[in-house]
Amino acid sequence: MIELMVKIEGEIPKRLLREQDVERLNARAAGKMQRAVVENFESLGGERFYKDAADATRLERHGAEAEIRVEHRGVRLRWKGGVVKPGAGVSSHTGRATKLLAIPDKKRMEAPGRYRPLFFMPVKGRPHLRGLLLEGEEKVAERKWKDKPAGRAVIEPKKNGAVMFRLVDETEHAPNPRVMPVRSVLGELAQRDMLSGLRVLLRK
Repeated sequence: MIELMVKIEGEIPKRLLREQDVERLNARAAGKMQRAVVENFESLGGERFYKDAADATRLERHGAEAEIRVEHRGVRLRWKGGVVKPGAGVSSHTGRATKLLAIPDKKRMEAPGRYRPLFFMPVKGRPHLRGLLLEGEEKVAERKWKDKPAGRAVIEPKKNGAVMFRLVDETEHAPNPRVMPVRSVLGELAQRDMLSGLRVLLRK
């Protein structure tokens, strides 16, 4: 999530303005900034992610302050970059905190729990890659294994089955400054709108 605060600062002749005038000026400027953020998301293209980010951009007013919130998971990570580790989310398979991150092989796939059965194949000797989830199929075990009897249900890889997910212990994301308009540009946009509105109010 991304949050931007909008607040009037500096020398403003408040004795000539009513409190609601100041709030209105701030709301107008914040609205301009919100539209700039939305238009920037829409210019980035892609299948759904940035359109959803544009739809999730909200403007909340708090008196003489306003807050622009982008309530879309992952948008701050794409903007600022960083390292993501497991544990913050819940596994769709176990229902407990994730131990590995599942990276889908194709775009617009859902969580691994929607593609059961999946066969886990461990991977060794690769940086951060700990395993693969392949298309699986349920079969009946013909032999006893340790304390598990024959005849039990087991999952084996499907013949010619595809790789569905890569399981990694972390992912690293490079920052993309294009995700958000430059702060100085947003500030100048808000300032121009406030000054324009202020001139109108003072002429009344």
